[in-house]
Amino acid sequence: MFHDSRNEFVAGKVKRADNDYGRWAKEVAESEGVFFINLNGITADKYDALGPDEVKKYFPGDHTHTNTDGARINATSVAEGIRLLKHLALNQYLK
Repeated sequence: MFHDSRNEFVAGKVKRADNDYGRWAKEVAESEGVFFINLNGITADKYDALGPDEVKKYFPGDHTHTNTDGARINATSVAEGIRLLKHLALNQYLK
């Protein structure tokens, strides 16, 4: 289970969802005994490094849904999150 970042910057940093959607997703994962990927944090760190002007290019219609290039960043973040979960059997299938 995971929750991704949006194109919402506050004082030059991506707004994290640690206190709402991201936290709720983590709580559900923990209560259900499933792995949790902090996609929000992983992707937000990437967006912070890119900056608001560059990130804006990945969100053509709204602040939530990315284009193909943004989806590639999200997919890379998912793979990174999987790698961080050392006991996840799915790791053996990643290059």
